[in-house]
Amino acid sequence: MKNSWNEDIRGSPMAVVKQKLKMLKEVLWAWGKNSFPNFNVKMEDAKKGLEEVRREIEMYGMTDALFAWEADAKTRQLKALENYKKLWAKKSRIKWQFQDQVEDFVIRFYENFLKDAPTHEQLDLLECIPNSLEENDKAGLDRMPSNDEIKAAIWDLDSESALGPDGFLGIFYKGAFQKGKIIQSNISLASKLANLMFSTTLGGALGLKIDIQKAYDTISWKFISHVMQKFGFSDTWITRINQLLHSAKISVLLKGGSVGYFGVERGLRQGDPISPLLFIIVEEVLCRGLSDLVSKKRSKALNRPRGVVTLVHSLFTDDIFSFSNASSRYVKNLQSFLSRYEDLSGQKINIDKSKLFLGPLNVRRKLAIIDILKIPVCNFPTRYLGVAIFKGRIKKEALIPILDKVKSQLAGWKGNLLSMAGRVELVRSVISGMSNHSFAVYWRLKEEGGLGLRRLRDMSKASLCSLAWRVKHKESTAYKFLWASFLKGNGAFRPGYIMSSIWPGIRKVWSILTDNERWMVGNVKKIDFWKDKWVNGASVQDLGNVEHNDDQVSLKVDRFINGLQWC
Repeated sequence: MKNSWNEDIRGSPMAVVKQKLKMLKEVLWAWGKNSFPNFNVKMEDAKKGLEEVRREIEMYGMTDALFAWEADAKTRQLKALENYKKLWAKKSRIKWQFQDQVEDFVIRFYENFLKDAPTHEQLDLLECIPNSLEENDKAGLDRMPSNDEIKAAIWDLDSESALGPDGFLGIFYKGAFQKGKIIQSNISLASKLANLMFSTTLGGALGLKIDIQKAYDTISWKFISHVMQKFGFSDTWITRINQLLHSAKISVLLKGGSVGYFGVERGLRQGDPISPLLFIIVEEVLCRGLSDLVSKKRSKALNRPRGVVTLVHSLFTDDIFSFSNASSRYVKNLQSFLSRYEDLSGQKINIDKSKLFLGPLNVRRKLAIIDILKIPVCNFPTRYLGVAIFKGRIKKEALIPILDKVKSQLAGWKGNLLSMAGRVELVRSVISGMSNHSFAVYWRLKEEGGLGLRRLRDMSKASLCSLAWRVKHKESTAYKFLWASFLKGNGAFRPGYIMSSIWPGIRKVWSILTDNERWMVGNVKKIDFWKDKWVNGASVQDLGNVEHNDDQVSLKVDRFINGLQWC
């Protein structure tokens, strides 16, 4: 390098410096290549050399020459590995110099994040919450559990369970989270409401997919107490809940070890079995508040089928999809409600991740709505609860991303490393884990599996039959809405084209369901006396020409029983 710099070069001073730097750069590059080789390349070369000599030994057997060659190849690989380790050890020492600063930064960040944030007591938002607990409910909650009950609860915990990557237990997403709550009902409802946006309506229509930032971690404890008081929980119970919340202390996992140990002042403790229940209780303020806007004529639902209430939102855990009329005054009322909810609850809407969908509106109206809500406008399809929500009928091209995702999970290198039984299990786990919710609301798959795998078409048919059953028997307000959207009061299909992504699948399996459903007699309050198949697998009207009046058509079986005796 010294000789290179001392090279005699003629010209202007700047030209001389420029030329010397250029020459020095070449010398430094050559020196660096010889002194600091590419350890990744060295490792790869040493590995290939060892593989080559082993192939020779496998073909020709061990000889003195091959023995010496193998020993030399192993030496070169060990030396390359040693240099590789030294390189990363040097890099890690540089990183560890900043470890203390990183720990302090992480601890300060989470301590500040979990401090109590100021809220405003917009308590009029809680007027939509009913006082629904009865005295016997309160007494049951206030009663101190016995030692045996405490032991049984602890012993009943799954010692092998662990939190998911988002911090929620598996039970958080299952039907047990809310009695009778099934995720497909929310997907189906959102799909139907999304298609209603494009029907002709005065004022237009909008859909708002709301993302709440750190929904679990930012709930105000004061807000939780206010909501429980409004529902009618006793002071004793609320005090116990507050004691549980205030007792929480956390550490932060950093580089495989825990750092810090500090208290929190807001949010719910993820992994605590009672946290999902508290979460859904306080989210009632958001659910009922959106519905209350409609009942007070401060918002307007989308056009509805006659004789049924049109729901204005779909909520499952913290995934919220709201639908309403797009008139300016309604949009302003919606924005005001969401802003006041933020002030009361401590939760914040993530503007960047929330999405706005608009029906047929002119550009001026669209820009005005965007200016009010400050949320970016998007187009369908969009994902809700892991399933794509489409406009209109599903075309096969729309399902290509699902197939591509399955193919990517079944990459060839994975299969090459597994036995035949392992490959079958890989296919089964990938397909069942990724596609079930889509099968439950859409009908498109036609290919069959093999080798003990469940046929995709049968999986789709079974899921759709389950959805059709719930629609047919109107098991909730959402299913009553879907019934009225697709069928007449007497159960016949509505004529003409219905813009829907889910109706084609339900219609395909409707006859399968009707022909094969059977009732097992229990309290007989749900069984239609004339039409349902409850008498040896047949309906009363199928058994013969039984005369009945028109006002008796919808009677249930319990109307014909008095004191465990037929009337």
